[in-house]
Amino acid sequence: MQKLLITTTLLLLLSLKPLYAGVAEGVDVKEVQTHLTKLCFNAGPIDGVWGKKTENAVKEFLANRSKK
Repeated sequence: MQKLLITTTLLLLLSLKPLYAGVAEGVDVKEVQTHLTKLCFNAGPIDGVWGKKTENAVKEFLANRSKK
């Protein structure tokens, strides 16, 4: 149940703003990193910085979700 809530929250956060052309204002990067880490995706350090590890973790998460 908790994993479903985390996944839903993360999907909502990611759907609010376009991400790959830089991080749009209003996206709480620390929160995205926290949720990705809880779901066992390597988003790098939870530092609020949208780096390569965070971007790759989001891409992996979204690819994983589209397979289901």
